[in-house]
Amino acid sequence: MKNIDTQFWTRADLKKKLAGKEMFWKEDCPFCIDLKTNERVLWKWYYWAIIYNLYPYTHWAKHLMLIPIRHACFSHEITNTEYSELHESYDFIEKFYNGDSYFSFTRESISERSVEHVHTHFISGQLKRKTLVEMLKAQGFETSE
Repeated sequence: MKNIDTQFWTRADLKKKLAGKEMFWKEDCPFCIDLKTNERVLWKWYYWAIIYNLYPYTHWAKHLMLIPIRHACFSHEITNTEYSELHESYDFIEKFYNGDSYFSFTRESISERSVEHVHTHFISGQLKRKTLVEMLKAQGFETSE
């Protein structure tokens, strides 16, 4: 398994890199650039790649992202052929975390994303119900406790 020696940056560093832009669009997509250079690429198959998150939420090297190799903005743009290869991606994720707890999520809306290219986050640890409820409340959702 490839071990990447990379410096991880903070969310504030990301804002500086965006330099006032709303997000990275197709023409300057960091994921597409990484796929061409193999920078941060941990695993790559025909339609999917797994990369290290350069701006991890937890400041931890076990924050990975699953990205389609073809630039797509939303999950509904993924083709059946591309979806058929997902099991190889998840097999790799299982081996990577080696029995440790992890959770995943995908933001489907463009708001609050820094990159247009759709991606799924995989983060080590547990997303506890209390934390999830607090996150939903902070976004204005009614929750049942």
